Amino acid sequence: MADGTRSKNAKRNNQKTQFENHTNLSDEEMVAETYGQNQKNSSTSKTTKKQKITESSPTPSPLLNSDNNMDVDDKNENEHPLSSETDVPSRDTNPVEPTAPIIANQDLMDTDQQINNSILETTQGSTSTQAPISPIDANNDITSQSIELFKNYNSRSNTEYVLFFMKDIFDKEKSNNEILNDLKNAFLTEHDIISYRPVKRATIEFFTILVGSEETFNRLKEKPVPLLNNAAPQIFSNEKIDELIKYNIENLKARSINLLNVPINYDINLLIKHIANFTRSAIDSYKEYIPNKRTNIRNLPPKIRFQYKTPIYKKVTLTFNKASAVEYLLSQHKWGILIENFLIRINPLDENIANFKERTTPTYIVTGIPLNATVLDLSPLTDHLKARSIEFLPTKSVSLHKVANIYCNTNDQDFVAYNKFNTCFEEWS
Repeated sequence: MADGTRSKNAKRNNQKTQFENHTNLSDEEMVAETYGQNQKNSSTSKTTKKQKITESSPTPSPLLNSDNNMDVDDKNENEHPLSSETDVPSRDTNPVEPTAPIIANQDLMDTDQQINNSILETTQGSTSTQAPISPIDANNDITSQSIELFKNYNSRSNTEYVLFFMKDIFDKEKSNNEILNDLKNAFLTEHDIISYRPVKRATIEFFTILVGSEETFNRLKEKPVPLLNNAAPQIFSNEKIDELIKYNIENLKARSINLLNVPINYDINLLIKHIANFTRSAIDSYKEYIPNKRTNIRNLPPKIRFQYKTPIYKKVTLTFNKASAVEYLLSQHKWGILIENFLIRINPLDENIANFKERTTPTYIVTGIPLNATVLDLSPLTDHLKARSIEFLPTKSVSLHKVANIYCNTNDQDFVAYNKFNTCFEEWS
């Protein structure tokens, strides 16, 4: 056990001594050792190997009986024994040849030059390799030549021959895809049509047809199509579209009307039925404008909570089938429709109407009205003031009474203006 420990310690000390005595070779010594002459190496190796073979081969013992032993031929000078075949000099040439002379005073490494070839090459004395340059990168360095292939080419998609159909000539219940299918079926035999597309501009909707040739365009424009109820396609232009938009806006104004002071919880379908029965006209569309209503005001600061007014009205815009229904409503003496115990005010969309300002600007303001009073309760006051309509303003949570605006036509002959007066209302003054 002790002998094994001593041998291990002696081995470690020997390795440590060899490591401390080891000296790093310089570049010149490494080159000299690598590219030195092969003769010295071969002669030294041969001498060393012969010495080892001589020492390792045992001394032949004397022959005890010459009759029983085989005759041994004399050693030929050109014949090599089996044990010394490894001592034959190698006939292979050294594949590594120095490409540059060894300079004794060379201290710095050679700088690699930039290689433009795609083959990997390593410069002598360099430890890095250069990545190959791909053919694509090599082509990018060369100035590319521009060829005008599309100079005289006119794409069919950029054609200026465009026709269009208005959407209102088709059935209102049909979708855009169904209308497009009808158009494609109507022009199925035309091969110069490029595309069909639905377009919406402002208040109008139409379908465009892109034609590829002038000949087909001139043949189809403003020609009735039997499969489309003899509707004729129109020539598309921005000026034509602007004229249609302007005409459509004026037409919508003439066929639409605003209904104000509609109770916020009143059913819109029931309101439409009341208006349709009153005008005896069909209603094309409607639009509700409901103000935002806070669901919980307890989280607001006290000052804002006391000043907050809960919205009680909504606005509804109706569009009739004919403009005569709007004219009928505006020609009524009262500027509203009485439904149950509330009055819905009627205002036109067109601000150029003569009495538009009178319908939107209150003539009188009445205060001190009980919170539970209705329009029917104020009938004596409205009859005395020759009022056309009336509205109650929203109240606060801390209000003790409410305020009403009264609208009158100041151009009436029997209109009399009052500065200020007080009146009693069921024991309230």
